[in-house]
Amino acid sequence: AMDFVFAAVHDPRASQADVFKAAMETLVEDFIDQISDGLVFAYGATNSGKTFTIEGTDAEPGLIPRALEAVFRRLPSAHVAFMQIY
Repeated sequence: AMDFVFAAVHDPRASQADVFKAAMETLVEDFIDQISDGLVFAYGATNSGKTFTIEGTDAEPGLIPRALEAVFRRLPSAHVAFMQIY
């Protein structure tokens, strides 16, 4: 049998802000502070909410828009020269 360990499991009512705070805020801060790189990987069955979680909507931005907003809030003069999304 395989054991799986989860860093967090979110209630279905969790907001995009809640998920960002739990799953990515530290990764983004560590990246900005040049402590480490990070990777966020969305995996799951078709129609399980991966795109919503990563991209979000105009009304409720997902992880990518929130991460970019955090970077530019901390580094207002930063410019994106290269961005790679798989």
